Parts: sequence; structure tokens; C-alpha cells
Amino acid sequence: MPTLYQIILIALFSAFVELFMSVSGFRYWLRDRCDSMDFTLLVKMLECDFCLGFWLSVIISIIMVLITLDPSYFCVPVFATPITRFLV
Repeated sequence: MPTLYQIILIALFSAFVELFMSVSGFRYWLRDRCDSMDFTLLVKMLECDFCLGFWLSVIISIIMVLITLDPSYFCVPVFATPITRFLV
């Protein structure tokens, strides 16, 4: 079971990345790019804050597992996603 600081760390970092992508316009550029290539699933995922927060948490958790070699980070995205959605 992951500890509380792992969940909060991943949630805060993924909320930061999601907000940064929105403010910089990269999120909308990527959405338009996927729309032009007819990747409708990715377009829907980029429009949904909950979905994007979950997948960002998954990516960040995988990076943290590779850095720390602690497999408890694999459970973190499930618990961090609602916090990320609340913060965004």
C-alpha cells in the first residue's frame, strides 16, 4: 500500500503538469494534432481533466518506479487521480 506522501506527491505533480500544458497551449495543440490525424480516443482523453490526470499519474508513477525501484508507486494513480481532478 502506498504511503500518503507518495499519493500527494504524484497528485500535485500531475496537477502541475496538466495546468502547465493548459496554460502553455501544448494541450490544445496536441489535441488539434491528434484530431487532424483522426485519433478520436486521444482527442477525448485530452479534453477530459480526469482522464488526462489519470494518465499523467500513470506516467509519473512509472518514472518514479524506475528511479526509486519501489513498486508501491504502481497503486498510486488510482488514489491520486481524484485529488488531481479536485486540484485542477
